[in-house]
Amino acid sequence: MNILKLKNTINVRRLSLLFITLILCFSLVACSKEKSDSIESNPSEQNQESDSADLIPQEKKLDTQVEPIDTVKEITDADMIDSIIKDQTEIGDLEKSKDNKGIHLILKQDKELVSVPMDYPFANWLSEQKKPVLFECIADYSKPAQESLPYLYGIADHYQDKLLVCVVDVTEAKDLIDMLELKYVPSFFVSKDLNVFQIATSFDLYANPSLIDNIEQVLNKE
Repeated sequence: MNILKLKNTINVRRLSLLFITLILCFSLVACSKEKSDSIESNPSEQNQESDSADLIPQEKKLDTQVEPIDTVKEITDADMIDSIIKDQTEIGDLEKSKDNKGIHLILKQDKELVSVPMDYPFANWLSEQKKPVLFECIADYSKPAQESLPYLYGIADHYQDKLLVCVVDVTEAKDLIDMLELKYVPSFFVSKDLNVFQIATSFDLYANPSLIDNIEQVLNKE
C-alpha cells in the first residue's frame, strides 16, 4: 500500500474563470493508481486495488479522524433547494442556469445531512463564499471515487461550522475538467479567499498526512 504524502512545494498557476480570477495551487501530491482513476483512460481498463495491500498492516489514519456516513438525504423540491442554498451560502447577483449540472452541496439541514443540487456557475459561486469550500471531483465509473463519498459526508458533518462541502461529478460538469486541469478522480480541492488548493489526487485511507491533515493545513493558512 503506497502512502501519499503532500509535499511542501506548491506550484501556482493563474486560472481565469468567467471574468473572475482564481489562483489554482497544485500541491505536488504523489498519485497511486490503486486509489484513483485517470480521466483520460477507459473506465473498463482502470486498475483495481491490489490484494497485496493487505499483506502489510497499516493504520487507516482517516478512520481515526472522521466517521464515515453512508448516505445523505437527496433534496428534490425546487423551493426547498432555493431556500437552503440562499440561506446557507452566498449567492450575490449570480443567476441559475440549467447548463450547470453535476454539482451538489452537502450540508446539515434541520439536524439532517442533505445533498442539494446547485445550478449556479460553480467558479463564480466559489468566489462569493465567505467560508472555505471543500469540493471533491468524482466520476460515476470510478470505484475509488464512490468509496470516498461516505468520508466526504463525514467531513461535511464534522466541519459544518467551518467550511462548505460539495461533490462535483465531472461526467456532467465536464467544463471543470479543463478549468482545473483535472487528470485523476477522485481529486480534492479547497477554495479559500479566491485561492483554490488541490490537496489530493486520490483517496487513500492510509495516507499520512491524511485528507483531514491537508484540509487543516489550508484552513490554518494565513
